[in-house]
Amino acid sequence: MNEQQLNHPATSIEIDQEHSILIDAPPELVFEAWRNPAELTKWWAPEGFTTTVNEFEVRPGGNIRISIKSVDGQEYKQNGHFIEVLYPEKLVFVIDGYDSTGKSHPEIKNTVTIRQEQESSRVIVQVEIHKGTMSTTSPAALNGGWTKSLVRLQKNIKQLIEAEPEGNPLTDSDREIRSRRIFNAPRELVFSLWADAAHLSKWWGPTGFTISTSSFEFKPNGIWEFVMHGPDGVDYRNKIRYQQIKAPERIEYEHLTGPVHRVIVLFEDCGEETQVHFRMIFATTALRNKVASQFGAVEGLEQTLNRLEEMITSK
Repeated sequence: MNEQQLNHPATSIEIDQEHSILIDAPPELVFEAWRNPAELTKWWAPEGFTTTVNEFEVRPGGNIRISIKSVDGQEYKQNGHFIEVLYPEKLVFVIDGYDSTGKSHPEIKNTVTIRQEQESSRVIVQVEIHKGTMSTTSPAALNGGWTKSLVRLQKNIKQLIEAEPEGNPLTDSDREIRSRRIFNAPRELVFSLWADAAHLSKWWGPTGFTISTSSFEFKPNGIWEFVMHGPDGVDYRNKIRYQQIKAPERIEYEHLTGPVHRVIVLFEDCGEETQVHFRMIFATTALRNKVASQFGAVEGLEQTLNRLEEMITSK
């Protein structure tokens, strides 16, 4: 192919649907393989290449710094940032870089779509020239590189599932942290304490934590952004996107800051009492266990519900 200048954003090189990958796993698990640097090193780049992830912040504006070494020892640097992150269905990021000879590569915009198809996930990657020239990278190389990487992604996720206990596909119960609590208050009252940022500020978080909310939209696709202030002075940024809200019965949301997970809260009417069912669902059993052991998520959830109970009792 002759060298050519492709300097306008409209120039597009697409991996069409025939070259996408169908992966026998839920979108949450596929997304985790993209989000987690430890998993990324196992499949990012074609077979035989080695990948080192120096920085990979899966959030809008988050940095990307990756080093790839080919079989013959050539090293390629990739730098970029994320534009859009929609868990667990979409990632948009740009990458540029250079090889060991100093030749620069154009800035490439990559759009990754993860679409659920029955019990599987369809992964489609579209790439286009975002900025720069197409003098060192051909469309065939871009398409071939991504296609081979997606095959490795498919194999990696299959191995991850096979490594689960008894070799069975992941079940929700294996990947969940659950709790149930009965509150001595009618369902409408209990639900209302989850629906208002002023109420949440009085009980959300484990013992000793306080929160500061910067934005709160209690509606489907609405965002709640807040900072949790730990008793040790450490701050933790949090971002939640609400998926389903059915007052006063159900709240579903995605916790977008790591560790990424989905939450379902059910409010069961028991007359003068309300039973709350709380479920945190993770992409894998290993991630669930890591959150439970390293971050004390089980104890933290119970302490949070204790604080809610204290607030209800004081009313």
